[in-house]
Amino acid sequence: ETTGNATQEAGGPSTFTDPFFVIETACIVWFFFELMIRFFVCPSKQEFFRNIMNIIDIVSIIPYFVTLITELIKQQAPNGQQTMSLAILRIIRLVRVFRIFKLSRHSKGLQILGQTLKASMREPG
Repeated sequence: ETTGNATQEAGGPSTFTDPFFVIETACIVWFFFELMIRFFVCPSKQEFFRNIMNIIDIVSIIPYFVTLITELIKQQAPNGQQTMSLAILRIIRLVRVFRIFKLSRHSKGLQILGQTLKASMREPG
């Protein structure tokens, strides 16, 4: 019995009912809401995009939307195209590491780590 969804064929829950996906969706909705509010109240839109923390926030939210679109396409695409979609999806998921930098606003230790990485990037180049 085939359902057309690769995760259901393997016996696991579908992506959209996976508890981690639901939690991630709630977090992304909150982060996206916060980002949009900060963008709309920012007096200078150019300065908003020059701030590295805002860029990190945007880059950390984009993989979720790419994952969502890929999952929606994967449910409607033939099996041959699913392999390519999954490969792209796995690459995009690596960008989720940027979410750690989003949390650095609230953690002094992560701020120090970020400054150390920034300083070490300048020295070799």
